[in-house]
Amino acid sequence: MNSAEQYDPETRTWRPLPPMHIKRTHCLGFFMNSKFYVVRGEGVNRDDLKCGEFYDPEMNEWVLVEGMLGDRPIPTGSDGRPLPRSQPLVVVVNRCELYELEPCMNALKVYEEEEKRWRAVGFVPVRADQNGGWGVAFKSLGDRLSVLL
Repeated sequence: MNSAEQYDPETRTWRPLPPMHIKRTHCLGFFMNSKFYVVRGEGVNRDDLKCGEFYDPEMNEWVLVEGMLGDRPIPTGSDGRPLPRSQPLVVVVNRCELYELEPCMNALKVYEEEEKRWRAVGFVPVRADQNGGWGVAFKSLGDRLSVLL
């Protein structure tokens, strides 16, 4: 789908937003810098989407961000066959910094919004790669990141 709705808790009503640029399923949404982002998911041909888009309330439109989440390695089992991957593990810290945990490599990255690119930060101290990211809790609280298995 490429539709979205916004809830107003004061009136307890929903209102439709304009259509997004890309139809997607199994996507992920988050707030960063007062914008609502939708990233990843599968396209109409079941292709792995790498783009994102955010809703601009002043313009009342969605803005496409190409390549927002790049290629994700596909985990493989000991027999070399692909394992199922979890949804992207992303969190927003201090409402303005987007981090991603790449479980296949136990790698932590931060998104540089101005440059529209990811920068490697380091590695997480736990084995997030054991199950392709399934069962990993990656959350933020204020200015802190937490990773739990």
